[in-house]
Amino acid sequence: MVAEYEQTVEERRVPIEPGQVVFDEGMRPERRDQLMRILTESGFLSQAVELAFAEIRFDPRKIVERGLWITRVHQTPDALFYRWSIHTTDGRHRQLMVALREDLETPRAWESICWLLAIAGYPFAERVLPRFGCARPELGAIAMEWVDDLTVHERIREATARMRDAGDTFSPEWCRALYVRAMSAALNLWKHSGRRLLPGDCSPDNLTVPAIDFRSTARVLTLGPWRRGDSPVPMLVSMHHEFFEKVSAQSPDFGEHLDPTWIPEAVVESLGAVEGREILSDMSEHAELGPVIRSYLDRMGPEHHVPLKIESAVQRFRRWEWANPEATPSARLEEVEELVDLYHLQTLGEYWRHELFRRTLFASAPGVVRDAFDELLTASKADPATSPSSLVELSHLQSLIDDPG
Repeated sequence: MVAEYEQTVEERRVPIEPGQVVFDEGMRPERRDQLMRILTESGFLSQAVELAFAEIRFDPRKIVERGLWITRVHQTPDALFYRWSIHTTDGRHRQLMVALREDLETPRAWESICWLLAIAGYPFAERVLPRFGCARPELGAIAMEWVDDLTVHERIREATARMRDAGDTFSPEWCRALYVRAMSAALNLWKHSGRRLLPGDCSPDNLTVPAIDFRSTARVLTLGPWRRGDSPVPMLVSMHHEFFEKVSAQSPDFGEHLDPTWIPEAVVESLGAVEGREILSDMSEHAELGPVIRSYLDRMGPEHHVPLKIESAVQRFRRWEWANPEATPSARLEEVEELVDLYHLQTLGEYWRHELFRRTLFASAPGVVRDAFDELLTASKADPATSPSSLVELSHLQSLIDDPG
């Protein structure tokens, strides 16, 4: 099927005109020639766009004059990475990350491609890898969706610059959310691989986090020099080095505020309280991370972790409530229901939907109602297999809502 599709792409290939392509100044002539051969002598561009962006057919003739801008972004020991920005006559803007590498025909490279396809296409949770485009070993090129969010490293540099130049203060709430979202994305990658693959680069340079908290999850940009592993421990050690020790060495004023217990918090954010506690308990005597793990378990523990989505939704509701002090009960209910959709809280399960209601609509309810709601949540957490809607505590809560006196 793949060969048939690639043959179809090549049969309808149309040449890219030199006037459509712009290279960054300073790019080596041999690299320009290689990239132009890929563009003019194959259907690589059409194939990459169609597969990365789920398009039926992409016609390169729609690219405007000087509409395909190619920028070199970085390199690794075995690959050169380029950003392809594509503007077409219909006003659309598409971006690809294209890597040039000479080892695409090796078994290791094909195994990496299979992992990319499997993890990027994981159907039961938010995506953690960019959408895959195509790999053409005969061209020495591979393409994926370009992720335009800032990396965690870029966000740290931006915050450090504001602290230094504008006198901003360090925000522990913002930084905790940034770190936990990023590190849990790497853990999600391991989870989506069937708990079989550890990414080779867990640094802030290889993870992006959207600026808006209700947008889709953070992304791992590349697998890096991955390895097989049924335990996340090596990845957590790497995170400690990259996110805490290295950042503290490079930006001491920023690093002195970092809290390494965000690592076990990210474990629970990704894997849940049950699996999270199992992994963390096994690590409690780890030579490097043991003190951090024990501090988290003693201070808080997985059972008291609140997903970041819930925290963000509650904070957004409080801002809305402050701006709308005269809102009617129906308007308040509508706002909470919109937050459920906005943050995709259905994916967290019924318990956390009830938790959201307790922290928003019922935060200022009479004490007897709040106590009854807390009893419902406690019973629901003790029996997660039973829906809160089936518990007797819910009936008691409803009776108090109707008559709190």
